[in-house]
Order: sequence, then C-alpha cells, then structure tokens
Amino acid sequence: MKPYYEKNGQTIFHGDCLKIMKQFSDKSFDLCLTDPPYGISQKSGGFRGKELDFGKWDKFTKKQLKNLLRQIIRVIRGTIFMFCSAEQLSFLLTELKKKDFLTRQLIWYKPTAFSMNADKMYMWATENIIWAKKRKAKFNPRLKRNLFVCNSESNQRWHKTQKPIKLIKEFILDATDENDTILDPFMGSGTTLVAARQLGRKAVGIEINQKYCEIAKQRLRQETLNLKS
Repeated sequence: MKPYYEKNGQTIFHGDCLKIMKQFSDKSFDLCLTDPPYGISQKSGGFRGKELDFGKWDKFTKKQLKNLLRQIIRVIRGTIFMFCSAEQLSFLLTELKKKDFLTRQLIWYKPTAFSMNADKMYMWATENIIWAKKRKAKFNPRLKRNLFVCNSESNQRWHKTQKPIKLIKEFILDATDENDTILDPFMGSGTTLVAARQLGRKAVGIEINQKYCEIAKQRLRQETLNLKS
C-alpha cells in the first residue's frame, strides 16, 4: 500500500477508506478524528452563496456507516471524535456503547449561524460530534463541558465542509499527547493532518478524491516551511 504522501510523521493515502483501513493493524491509532458524509444533501440553487447539494460524495448509507464504525473500533486503542448528522447520532451512540466505550454527544456552536429560512424556523447554528473513549484511554481536560464555541473559517477554505483548525486542535489536545498517532479516514483538505503537524502528533489521512489529496499535501508542505521559518 503506497502512500500518496509521507513526510514528518504525516501520511496520506488516496482511495476508499473502507478498503484501505482493512490493511491497518488492530489498535494501531490513539485517536480517530473524522468528518464522514452526513447524507443530508438537497437540491438547491444556493442561498446567499450557501450550496446545499454537496454531490455524490455526500451519499452515505447506514450500511456504509456501520462498516466504517466497525473498522474504526478495530483500529483504535483510544478515543473517537466523529462529526455526524442528527439522523446518524442515535445509531452511533448505541453501537459504541455496545462496545463498552464511554460516550458523549458534543455540540459545536457556531455564533455566525446560517440564516436560510430564518423567518420560518430556528436558525441552524450547531453540529453534533460523537465522542467515544475506551475506559483506560487518555482524557486530558478536567471539568470541561460538552459545548464547543467556534466560528467556521471564512477564509482559506478548500472544502465545502471544512472544519476550523482551532476546533480540531482542541479535540487533539484533549485526547492525545505528543507523538501519538491520529487517523482521519475522511481527510478532505487535510485539516486534521495540519493540526497534528502543528501539535507534534503523527497522523494518517485517507481521501478518495485526488484533488483534495493534492491540496492536503501542499498544505502540509507549507506547514513544514512555516515551522522551519
């Protein structure tokens, strides 16, 4: 299995994560931090620049989600953070509890809420994240609540569902120490790997779209230059 990119502890694989993950050893990652498809696309002409139809990549069946979770549980020895839709939330919590993980629903609150249909319904200003930890895994915070306040990044966006690096770094710091290894099976533009590089962690990202593999590679190369300067 040849990496698309490998340097400074950061590795990118180009391909289907459900196939690539089968080649990883059991319990080989301290943290899985990922943002799989929500399956919530809808036809639209966009609203004030907001596109709601994400295309084929957002199609994700319950069977695919179940297969993904099975592989994540197999390769993880520590903690899972998984962004998810409201429709996926109950299934993920139930399955992880069956495997004896400690679990919480985390809420990411975005103060700059998307205002479509705000005259007809409540504004959508939050996203769900599943947190699941093996009982003896690391948990670095103390007395920390499950609400995370962070604006979406308005500049330097390479992916439609790109998450803010500030939020990703907070999750990494909560669950890992330096030199731990992180997995992101839905790498997108590489934010998890960039955050890991900045924090002195190793990371493996998998992405099916070569365009985003290339973007992630260039971001990591730039990060290396930034750290050397």
